[in-house]
Amino acid sequence: MKKITTLLFVGIIVFCSFQAFPAPGLINYQGRLTDDTGNPITISVGVTFTFWDSNINGNQLGDGFSDVDIVFPDSNGIYSTMIGDDPGNLIPASIFSGDNVWLNVNIGGEDLTPRKQMTSVGYALQAKASSDVKKVVRDFPVASGETVNSGDVVSLLFGEVMKFGRYVSGTESVFNEANTFNPSIMALSESKFIVAYKDVGNSNYGTAIVGTISAGTISWGEEEVFSNNETLWNSTAKIATDKFVVAFRDHVTGHGIARVGAVSGSTITWGDAAPFNENETYSLSVLSLSETVIIVVYTDGGDSNKGKIARGVVSGTTISWDALPTMFSSSSVSAISGASLSSDSFVFAFSESRSISEKYSRVALGIVSGFNVSFFPYTFYDRDMTESAAVGLSQKQFVIAFRSSGSNGALAGSIYGKSVILGQNYIFNPGNISSISAAPLTDARFVIVYTDDGNSEYITAVKGEVSRNEILWDPAFVMKNATCDIQSTARLSGSKFIIAFEDQGNSNYGAVLIGETSGKLLGIADADASTGENVPIILNGVSPHHSGLSLDKTYYAGSEGALTENIMMNRVGIAVSGTELLLDPRRP
Repeated sequence: MKKITTLLFVGIIVFCSFQAFPAPGLINYQGRLTDDTGNPITISVGVTFTFWDSNINGNQLGDGFSDVDIVFPDSNGIYSTMIGDDPGNLIPASIFSGDNVWLNVNIGGEDLTPRKQMTSVGYALQAKASSDVKKVVRDFPVASGETVNSGDVVSLLFGEVMKFGRYVSGTESVFNEANTFNPSIMALSESKFIVAYKDVGNSNYGTAIVGTISAGTISWGEEEVFSNNETLWNSTAKIATDKFVVAFRDHVTGHGIARVGAVSGSTITWGDAAPFNENETYSLSVLSLSETVIIVVYTDGGDSNKGKIARGVVSGTTISWDALPTMFSSSSVSAISGASLSSDSFVFAFSESRSISEKYSRVALGIVSGFNVSFFPYTFYDRDMTESAAVGLSQKQFVIAFRSSGSNGALAGSIYGKSVILGQNYIFNPGNISSISAAPLTDARFVIVYTDDGNSEYITAVKGEVSRNEILWDPAFVMKNATCDIQSTARLSGSKFIIAFEDQGNSNYGAVLIGETSGKLLGIADADASTGENVPIILNGVSPHHSGLSLDKTYYAGSEGALTENIMMNRVGIAVSGTELLLDPRRP
């Protein structure tokens, strides 16, 4: 049995206005989890908060209000969470209209006793003037080429501010002046990257090329053929700053093959072809755990489309494989993507079809110990998906983006030992999309790139931020106003990423774009300013620079510094009058 040995109400954050009635609020709650012997519990658990008018039994307050959180205790079992911070689910002030208010805490399905009585601190949710809220303002320089106006939602990137929701798309650079298919891009450093692709203009041969970035301009090496047969499912992974691996299906033999490429300047030297599956091979993903260990997750078409994992050891440019692969699914699998987490762990997503009517989207944690590869699968969607993109953010955090006939979403996962806690599905585009890819930016932020079929098949990017397995989205941004398809994305830095794609608006040539995202949501500009000028930014408190706001409505960060009511975006604050916005101190 789990219990709370310490319960503390840390504080109340008030959302209020001049009106003579209570407004919704938040409660910052902290507790400590121990077992029956007093040892701290450090695994994540589900906690449900409700309010009642009595210590025992009684009536639930707030028209059935409840808040469900997954909490992550530290090494001492201490955790904190915010009650009422879910979009559209702030604590109703009506809860505190009576004299008796009791908080009920349910841990993992068990109600803790006794309930905690809310004393006068809870009644701070009574109406008060917005002018009573402390306003915190700090000056920041405006980024190069940027202009901000008072009331703009702004972000901070490398110590400078810009309008929130901005993306910068660099000039397109063509790497193959012929029909290009299935490009896979991978960065060796912030200034050097590899693209592997099927060169339709050269007998469908598997080909790779080195790109070098200098002052925003890309220069190209010579195209280097890695397979004199047609290739499919090209997948690349970095081994070192001068070495990478490409895995692919040899479309003539159907076999799964990998090769190591050694990079010197803009030249690639290839190691020998190393087959990892001498059967029909489909839907593969290669990833590197270290400079010496690689993993390939694939569909074995020669064995009823079962899902398998091959572990390879790299020595120089030579790959040796374990004698037998590890089977992770005896059902038919597809839509595979993987991402490394550490030198001995990785995650991969896949679609599993057990029968015509029984199909699932799944994610698995892989653990490598010597020659052994073990896996721990979890179902996150009770339908099959057509594509997936796995992103490793840190050793303990990952994101799976996917598209299917019923959803285009992403979910975050946290790892505790060999257990995985999955968040819910957060939709980033409710329409028709294709060719999804994704890349990490920081240990909390990532970018998804996709072809937006609902918008002329333009390449579109959207940045997500993970907090406690929740995902909040920046506004989507069109990277290229032309029909494009079959793209791949890689990280260059904490704010920059690069996309390789087939440019259908330019004879299906292979091309790349460098994208740069705005930084973390900071606050609201308190004045007008332009490049190089210092501008005061409201970090907390009330911003008076708005119009047409609806009282008590929560607003979110839209594109180009604007406010939006779209609850899938980053929270900014709540309207306390038609012109004033009280910033949410729990905003990402």
